[in-house]
Amino acid sequence: MTRKLTLKQSLQLIDPATLINNFCRNNDATIADEIESFYKKNNNVNKAILNVLLLTALKRKNYEYQGTHYLSKILNDWKQREINTVKKAITVFKKTIPEAGTKEPEWFKSFYDGLSEKGW
Repeated sequence: MTRKLTLKQSLQLIDPATLINNFCRNNDATIADEIESFYKKNNNVNKAILNVLLLTALKRKNYEYQGTHYLSKILNDWKQREINTVKKAITVFKKTIPEAGTKEPEWFKSFYDGLSEKGW
């Protein structure tokens, strides 16, 4: 019998390189290494929160990676606003509006629907 992972468990287990490979429009070989370094530097933050932060950053900028400086800016904002749980991070993600004139990638609808189904 296969046990289905919760959204929180999935976000904790997924590799950030997988997120970049699947959701980043301007992916190149250096981005995954840069993200890995960012995660190591911020190892005191739950990996699931960092994954939601990465998805939020991509969504805000038309799914184009902006660099670790942008991730740091968002992380500092989240720390000041006490966004320190996966549930709070997902709430911010769901409220994030992409740049004007952008279309959500195909994966987003199923991801968002999955959040709603789980009550996030």
